[in-house]
Amino acid sequence: MAAVQAQLNPDTILRDVPADRPRYEDGWEEIYKSKFEDVLDDIDSDTLDVIRELLDIDEDTDNLQSEILSHQAEAITLYALYRFLADKRTLLREMAGRYGDEVEEDEEYRYLLQGFLEGNHSFAYQLLLYNEWSDAKNERTYSVENDLPDDYIDRFDDDFRKIQVTLSRRMNTGHFRYEDRNELSFKNSTIFAIDRQTSDRERRDVVGAQRRRNLRSIFVEVKEEEGVVKIIANNQTIRDTLVEKLEEIFAISLVNVDAVQNQMAVDAAQFESSLSELDEDTEESEIRLLNVEFRRTETTPSVPLTVSKKSYDTEIRNVVAALAEDIINPSILNIRRFWFNAYGVDARVHVDISTDENILRLDSDIKTHSGDLSGRIRNTFQDRFGIPLDQEIPLHWVTGERKQVVSFILKNPPTYETQNNLYQDLIDDLAELGVVNTHSVERKQCQGCEEIYEQREDDICPACGGDLAVFAEFEKVTLSSRGVLNFFQNRLADEGLDYLGTKTEKIYRTEYRFRRVRHEGDIVHVLINTPEVSITPKSIDHLYRSINPVTLLNPGTVKNQRLMEEVLATHLDLSEIIDKYLDDELPDDYITQHIEEVARATEERAARTAADAYGQLQEIVAKPQNYVGGDFELELFHLINQIITNAEQWGTKRRGNLPDGFAELLFSKSQGRFFRSFAWDGKFTTSDELSIDASEAKDLRGYIHRIKDSPDVQSADTQFRNFVVITNAEPGNFGSRVAERINKMRSWDGIPVLMHVDFLLGLHIGFNKNVEAIKRHIQEFYEQFYLILNDGNYYHRDVDDEFYVHLTAEDAETLFENFDNHTTDSSLDISTLRDFMEQDIFP
Repeated sequence: MAAVQAQLNPDTILRDVPADRPRYEDGWEEIYKSKFEDVLDDIDSDTLDVIRELLDIDEDTDNLQSEILSHQAEAITLYALYRFLADKRTLLREMAGRYGDEVEEDEEYRYLLQGFLEGNHSFAYQLLLYNEWSDAKNERTYSVENDLPDDYIDRFDDDFRKIQVTLSRRMNTGHFRYEDRNELSFKNSTIFAIDRQTSDRERRDVVGAQRRRNLRSIFVEVKEEEGVVKIIANNQTIRDTLVEKLEEIFAISLVNVDAVQNQMAVDAAQFESSLSELDEDTEESEIRLLNVEFRRTETTPSVPLTVSKKSYDTEIRNVVAALAEDIINPSILNIRRFWFNAYGVDARVHVDISTDENILRLDSDIKTHSGDLSGRIRNTFQDRFGIPLDQEIPLHWVTGERKQVVSFILKNPPTYETQNNLYQDLIDDLAELGVVNTHSVERKQCQGCEEIYEQREDDICPACGGDLAVFAEFEKVTLSSRGVLNFFQNRLADEGLDYLGTKTEKIYRTEYRFRRVRHEGDIVHVLINTPEVSITPKSIDHLYRSINPVTLLNPGTVKNQRLMEEVLATHLDLSEIIDKYLDDELPDDYITQHIEEVARATEERAARTAADAYGQLQEIVAKPQNYVGGDFELELFHLINQIITNAEQWGTKRRGNLPDGFAELLFSKSQGRFFRSFAWDGKFTTSDELSIDASEAKDLRGYIHRIKDSPDVQSADTQFRNFVVITNAEPGNFGSRVAERINKMRSWDGIPVLMHVDFLLGLHIGFNKNVEAIKRHIQEFYEQFYLILNDGNYYHRDVDDEFYVHLTAEDAETLFENFDNHTTDSSLDISTLRDFMEQDIFP
């Protein structure tokens, strides 16, 4: 009797199995005993013999049925198992086949009981797991590139703790469990089921078609002969973690092989036509379309639309055909999900489109437990609709847009298995352009400790000294930052744009490295978004706040794309440039248009800010006694920045003791291109004359030392020629206290300048009155600006110790007159400037 209790102990064989035994026990005498008698009457003698052995009943007994019923507790358990098996007979036959056993119809109950007789007390539970496995979706297949170890089952059992800890950490939950009975070891494969508790209830809930699982399983299936590992999980982080830990525990290398390898197997046009064309013999049709959810209609406004007769089990392709004329686009890209029926089995398909990964996948849920029938349905669907189910399809095969895959490769340069590289031709083109680098990678495994190495030149394991053997060869693709820059520079040259080199700018203590591009008078700073550059919402805000006209050169559609489009005037798409260039369809002014758009947007913003600054400065200098500090230096910058777009605000914007700003003037002469820069510092005073003490003068000279040795000057072609002090007062002691200190410097031969605010105010008036003419000849204007800062000289000359250039509103008029004289078609209007000079607004 002890053996009987062990073999049919319900606490053991029915643990976590929804067999409803308590209900049968409560109604045994009144209802279920007689039902079990009917079962015993119908089953074959071989099954009765198994029951007899389970209950340890003598084989010579005269009335076996009565003896079975006399073991009431065991009889109730046997009946519960019989009812539990009712909807799982087909599944059990398939499961038996995987064990290498052949089970015919009506032999399923005997096979189940035989399992208990042989000591597998978890057989019913494992059948339940197999049922869940057959229902599960989101399957991914990985090829084992080296040899699977013979003891992989023991390794999984021994090292599951590593998997559990990593999953718990990455998923922020500790509810991952595995025990011995969760292992289904078949003839040529093994399924490991990892329980994942997803609510506060631990009981496995399998009730209802739309059930919520309180305890669901993640499945890992290892197929030994095929050298394949399958993972079924509905979360990418879980899948990635399992791949990583299985590679570690089994000492293997896994490669995803779900991707369709042959583009001929994908026909989007066939899918579209099959979606709206009925078979000639609809009654003999192998597939009936029952429901389609479209992402959007072709109407205005566009809305989602569902076409369904699923509840009536009726074909709807004639309805889709009628709607396709004006209402909907039947493309696979416009479908969210659909239902169909094949061979009497319903199937649901979710259309998963991942533009970031360049993948289209039709995830299916086929409502059958038969793997053979599921395979047959998948084959029939592909033959009829032209797209395979449950495989990863390169999205550009469907869209026909090469730009999309160029973007994918540039953003995610992957390592490809050489023989399965779907993008080899395109990668070759990109490598020829120089924007990506490719090189072969060998993976080797130690024959002793099984450690795996990538790109190790020698054949000796550094860990144990064993021999290394190559088991896989890959092609590694990496984005070439230098190649991207060269390609960009070549396209600039094609359009006649000037590449002016690199310029760094610190924006809120973050340093950005820009490439400067000039078109006529416009200079735009381009940030190339390569892997070493991180474009975040914070950095996008920084770029918006840059004092320079700024845009981005992106590899393609990127994260934070929408925010970037809202904040920046425009951006350059490298994938689009490359795509058009490969087809010889890149417009001659593609980059020029974007540069102009950025420059115009920046000019408009700078003009609005400068107009406000003009008013503020007039008020400040008219009533200096009311000035409380802070705005003077800022308003000076806004006036300068409108006229010289590359002007940079320093001072408190940068770390260190620095002047208020820095700007560069660019112009061309017959001797070549001139890059001349100047720095300025504002000195506001309520006095009539400027009075600078010795400490301030020392600070100003210290500014010059820091500027001439700074990266802004050292790493660029510019020559730092002028240090400008901007004030609202008469010169005072500027010559003796400041100019003398500067002119006596041996390490710098530039010119000190004292600039009155009225010079900048006059400059603002004249510039905005003649902005179009100045923009047409911006280099000539910058040349005259440089000359007036340097007392009319291009080059350094010896000067007296107290020499400095003193600029007032009259000099602003001189600047515009000189500019007008040196241009043939400018015809400047400076009447408003003269009116301004006659005003008495200064103390």
